[in-house]
Amino acid sequence: MAARCRQMVAASTMCTALGSDALPTMDMVVAVVAGCGGDGPDVARFVTAWRQIRLGQEDTGSAMAAPALRVVPAAEAG
Repeated sequence: MAARCRQMVAASTMCTALGSDALPTMDMVVAVVAGCGGDGPDVARFVTAWRQIRLGQEDTGSAMAAPALRVVPAAEAG
């Protein structure tokens, strides 16, 4: 995936972010979407969702207030 996103982030950084319960950076979201083959409209949708989650965290003053999100590999998704 890191190679497909043109090394926007290191593979080890991507693995760490995907294994975390914390909200990743917007740059990480863009890299993951690109790594999964997403195009401009896909990136825009994910960045919009990221911003909504981030704003929700700021409104409550707690990073724990937003629901935890986890990337599920297609094999697990059914």
